[in-house]
Parts: sequence; C-alpha cells; structure tokens
Amino acid sequence: MRRFGQLVGISVSIQTTEDQQGRLLDFRTEMKMGPNPIISSGRVIDEELEVTTRTGQKTTTVELKWSEEDRGFFYAENSLREKPMRPGEKRSFTALVPVLNKVARTRLIAGEYEETQLLDGSKKLLPILSRTDLDGTIIDSKLWVDEAGSVLKTQEDALGQTVYRTTKAIALAGANENVPDLIVGTVVPVGGDVKDPHAALAVRYRVRLKRSDPQQVFPNSELQKIEPKGNREIELLVSRTVADGQDQEADADRPTKADRSPSRWIQSDDPLVIALAENVAGDAKDSDQIARALARHVYHLIDKKDFSTALGSAAEVARSRRGDCTEHAVLLAAFARARGIPARVIIGLVYVPSLGGFAYHMWSELWMQNRWLPIDATRADGGVGGGHIKIAHASMSDADGLMVFLPVLQVVGQMQIDVVEETPN
Repeated sequence: MRRFGQLVGISVSIQTTEDQQGRLLDFRTEMKMGPNPIISSGRVIDEELEVTTRTGQKTTTVELKWSEEDRGFFYAENSLREKPMRPGEKRSFTALVPVLNKVARTRLIAGEYEETQLLDGSKKLLPILSRTDLDGTIIDSKLWVDEAGSVLKTQEDALGQTVYRTTKAIALAGANENVPDLIVGTVVPVGGDVKDPHAALAVRYRVRLKRSDPQQVFPNSELQKIEPKGNREIELLVSRTVADGQDQEADADRPTKADRSPSRWIQSDDPLVIALAENVAGDAKDSDQIARALARHVYHLIDKKDFSTALGSAAEVARSRRGDCTEHAVLLAAFARARGIPARVIIGLVYVPSLGGFAYHMWSELWMQNRWLPIDATRADGGVGGGHIKIAHASMSDADGLMVFLPVLQVVGQMQIDVVEETPN
C-alpha cells in the first residue's frame, strides 16, 4: 500500500499445528510492519493458551483462557471445506484471531448463490456474511465460496478492500502499480462552512454513520461533548485543550497500571528512551511543563517525518528518529512514563487542510493535575483542539496493544462529517 505517496510493505506469516479434530496445539505468527518483526508463538496447556511475543530485544508472555471448543486461525476456511454451507444456513464458533491473538466468536450466515465477478471472469458462488465480535467491536466481511467450500473472494468493508484467491504469479504481477493510498483513500470529507478548526476555540460537528450508532463510537470527555440527534446521528462539540494549570473534575477514567508500565510498544524501561527523557526539562517541577517539553523534544527528535513504517515501537523510534503520527505518539508516551507520568495513546481523526477532510490519526494523553491532557507531538506546539476528534484510547499493553485500531475499523467508509459552527479564538 501507499501512505501519503510512500510505499509501505507489511508481511504476515501464520502457521499452526492442530490435531485431527481441528483442535489447536500450537501456533507461530510473524508480522513485519516496522524495523523489527513481531514474532508470536503460542501453545495450549490445559485450559490456557500461553502466548509469547518478541519485538526486537523485548519478550513478553501472557496467558489467555482456552476451552475445548476454541479453535485456531484457519477454522473458518477448514470448516467450510470439510462441510460446505448450504443457502440460508448459519454457523457459529469461537476461534483465535491472527496477529491480535484474541479469542473471538464468529457467526457465518449464508445467502443464495449468485453470479460473482472474479479476476478471470465470473462464477456462481455462495455469499456468506462473516461477523466477528472482538471484545464488543463487530468486524463484518463477506465471503464468496464455491460448491467445494473454497473461499474465492473476500470483501472487507471496513478497509474498502477486496481479496481474490488466485495464483502467486497473478497476485505479484504489477505489485507496485496502481497501489492504493491508505491515508488518502480513507479521508472523510467535511461539509459545511469550514474555516480553520485547529485555530478555533471550539467546533460543533454533525456526524452521521451509515451502519453504526455514533454514540457507541465517540466518547464523551471534558473536551468532547456528544448530543444525540436521531438515528445514527450526533452533534459533537470539540473544544481546545484546557489551559495550563486548570484542573478538571476527576472521574472514573483514572490511570491504570498499564498506563504507567512499559510494554513492547511503549518501552519506557529502554535505556536510550530513559536517557532521552531524563535529558528534557531536568529542573522543572511542574508536570505540565515537563509534558510539553517532552512533546517538543519528540517533535524535533523525529527529524525524518516518514510514512513508510506502519507502526514502530518507542525503542525503535528513539534510534531511527523517523516516523509518522503513530511513532510520535508511542515515543511521547514512553518518555512520559519514563518520567513517572501516566500516559496512553489516542486513535481518532485529525483535520488535514490539504486533503479537505479528516484523516485517521494517533496522538497522546498524559495524566497530570488530576486530568488527562491531550498532546499531539506531530505539531510543533503540541496543540489539540477543534481539529482533533477522539474515537478511543489505549495503554498499548502487551495483552491488547493492537486492539487500539479496532474502533477505527467500525467507522471507516461509513462516516459523514459537517461543520455546524466554529467558535473563533
């Protein structure tokens, strides 16, 4: 794929060992989307799945609950081949999801045979809706299967992506031609009288979703207020970052242990990360001053603004000094935790004037003076305001680091945003 014109290559290798009944014994996955591959291996031990993950020099192990009914990565495809579905049939199972290494329930619902376009012509295939529930996030896809149960075509609505089963030669032909741009292709156009959301004191948006309830997608916070407006529609009032030293009312959204601890993405215990963090605002006592100084340091330290890495860890970025919004966000979070400040990352949308709309984005939140303060280290001033819309936050712990991207998959390709009113500064 491309990201702002730069080619990005992501490779994933998945393998499992299963018994004759299709029960998982062990697995190994390797994914490369940054300088170091993410290698996970797991094995079933009684009622637990022990998963060990290595990224660079860091190795972590977590234990997941496992039952006799749980299956491996390829259970859907294997079950379709072993017992092809009939029109109108339904099927349900729990299985491990690749890369995320989470157990999730999937429902398959077969339709009626239809003429389906493939790369080399058309064929009558059975369409099957696949609906996977990942901790409350619903991921829908559509499969087209032949009479033998082989999946020949898959459509992922969330990514706007269609996958065809074909030969390696056809798949690799012209691999670098007509490559879609993931950022440009997923920009959400903005209607209404758009002036300068980033400079505004506050911006009121009207947000509509085609399939989902926006009240379940966008969170309420001190800086982001939701007002329901009807079926799949809300008004969203987004305000500027609260002033330095202004205390917010404390609520249940307080820092957790994961917001303070190192992980394989946010290595606040890495020697270089610690050294770089301690070299900033050494005499400052005020946490706000330290936080903003750390953000400025990240902005200048990453001197190569690079979109060719999908997601690099804080330790990798501290050495390469290159990356985009995700690398800025994880490095700032690591710097903050290294200085004893709880931190997490935010996944959401940012207004990009050159694209005339909102692009998917990541920034940081740091806990200080009894509140979460959002800071965007991709901006020289770190400012977050009317041009940023929050969807979710995450500590990016070892157990669920990549789960932060799931809420985005719920809204890609189904969102409409209009500016109702901008309050000038």
